[in-house]
Amino acid sequence: MEGGEKSELHKLQQLKDERGELSAPDEARYKQLKRLSAIPPLPAAPVRHPIIPISLSATQQPVPLRVLAVK
Repeated sequence: MEGGEKSELHKLQQLKDERGELSAPDEARYKQLKRLSAIPPLPAAPVRHPIIPISLSATQQPVPLRVLAVK
């Protein structure tokens, strides 16, 4: 959940506390933000590109790679 969403949730919570209820669109947004706040953020994972060793015998030749163009 980002900072703007946290402050929006806080404002909606204040409105709900002051007025006792929210309008239908505000209530829907409030519930959505509450669900988002309950989901823990995923930790950033390092991205590694493994180097796969390829052993070629003396009689094998490396295979050239072709890049396919995407239209």
